[in-house]
Amino acid sequence: MDPVISIASDHAYSDPRLVSLANSDLTPLERSQLEDAVARTHLPMARRLASRFTRTGADFDDLTQVASLALVKAIRRFNPERGEFEKYAHATING
Repeated sequence: MDPVISIASDHAYSDPRLVSLANSDLTPLERSQLEDAVARTHLPMARRLASRFTRTGADFDDLTQVASLALVKAIRRFNPERGEFEKYAHATING
């Protein structure tokens, strides 16, 4: 069995593109396009998490920008063998 397929079948992923990102034989362009697509998909989660901090007095746009950068960091560092992306991204965004 293909290792990428077995990883995907072991965990319930909402986005199979995350497993593809773990594939090391992607070209830089393909990797960038996949990262962009995954970020666009999960951006509402980053915005929702950023909105929790509006009571601190920080500007919502600034909070959204920081959350978006943390989302990109989570996408780049995510290892599908270690669990669900949403949980990992949530922890990364919240810092």
